[in-house]
Amino acid sequence: MAFLIAVFLCFIMLAGFGMMASFDAFGALEGPIKSIGIQQHYDSMSRGVIDLRDVLYFLGVDALFILGTRTVLQSRTW
Repeated sequence: MAFLIAVFLCFIMLAGFGMMASFDAFGALEGPIKSIGIQQHYDSMSRGVIDLRDVLYFLGVDALFILGTRTVLQSRTW
């Protein structure tokens, strides 16, 4: 079950925000919605451009998921 959740979250982070930003209903919010997803940050790093914003984004996402994991593990009663 955990594997399926991880695959779903990875898909949403990689492609989901780009697809969501392409909807006409969001209009001017296209840029900020795309910047939430990984694809925009990954594209620049894959070209060899290491930007501090991209590095901070990946560190922030890592910290967010580590904090979530810690919270779940602490909530379990032994």
